[in-house]
Amino acid sequence: MKENKKILYSSKKIIVKKSNIHGLGVIAKKKIKKGEVVFLVKGEKKFWKAKNVKDSLYGKNWIGIGEDLWIDPYIGHGRYVNHSCDPTASVVGKVTAIALKDLKPGEEITIDYSLVEGSPMWYMRCNCGNNNCRKIIRSVNFLPSKIFKKYKKFMPQYFRKLYIKNHKSD
Repeated sequence: MKENKKILYSSKKIIVKKSNIHGLGVIAKKKIKKGEVVFLVKGEKKFWKAKNVKDSLYGKNWIGIGEDLWIDPYIGHGRYVNHSCDPTASVVGKVTAIALKDLKPGEEITIDYSLVEGSPMWYMRCNCGNNNCRKIIRSVNFLPSKIFKKYKKFMPQYFRKLYIKNHKSD
């Protein structure tokens, strides 16, 4: 438990410390305006193609940036971004996390993992605690159309195209 109180990463805007959602999280240190860059996802690029469900759970902290292409954010804030069904930030482009709303000091920076995951085999149980929690989180292809429409301009282009390709009849 002592580790949760320890500050691991800090910048002018954000800090990594104990999360109310899970373990450690990225927390706003000061006000962050909607649309403002929160942080850049830093780490090593990885190519990984899941062949089965077990493979799809490999690289649990990885953030998808393209077809079978990931960033392992072993450094910086990206490693500690928790999922929320009502995210406060999103990864746009390939490595830029921006605020989806005005954030107050102490508010957790979260992303919707579905917006950066393409494997149809991937899933996780959600414990974000939001009223609109989906309980089981799956890849972008399983997003309800209402959620996709809400966030489509705030997601990497590859995942937006993947969703559209697989939902032509919607």
